[in-house]
Amino acid sequence: MKSKIFSKKGLLLCLISGVIFITGGMSRVYAEETLKEQLEEAKVAIQDQVEVINKLTENFFIVTKDLEERIKKLKATNSQQAETIKKITDNFFKVREELTKKIDELKATNSQQAETIKKITDNFFKVREELTKKIDELKATNS
Repeated sequence: MKSKIFSKKGLLLCLISGVIFITGGMSRVYAEETLKEQLEEAKVAIQDQVEVINKLTENFFIVTKDLEERIKKLKATNSQQAETIKKITDNFFKVREELTKKIDELKATNSQQAETIKKITDNFFKVREELTKKIDELKATNS
């Protein structure tokens, strides 16, 4: 009887050990499957991040190229504007100098004309005074 009890206990022990072994194996298989799924998800996430980084890098170089082209155009425009401003400034000073000379010439001419007008006016009054005296003398002689 002892052997039957022992066999029952042994059988029970074997069953419990088997269940524990199977359960542990299942847990390990389940954990391994979960880890494989997480690994696949991580690989997909990494691939997505690589694509995003590649797109950002590509966009960076596109934007950088575009900005460099704009800067070149602005430098060219700036250079042209600087040249135009220089020409306008040079022309301004040239025209200003010419106009200043003409104004000085006109002032000299005006001064000469004013002097001539003064002489004519003075002469006019002198001649008028002389003529008035002669007229008065003639009137006195004729009266």
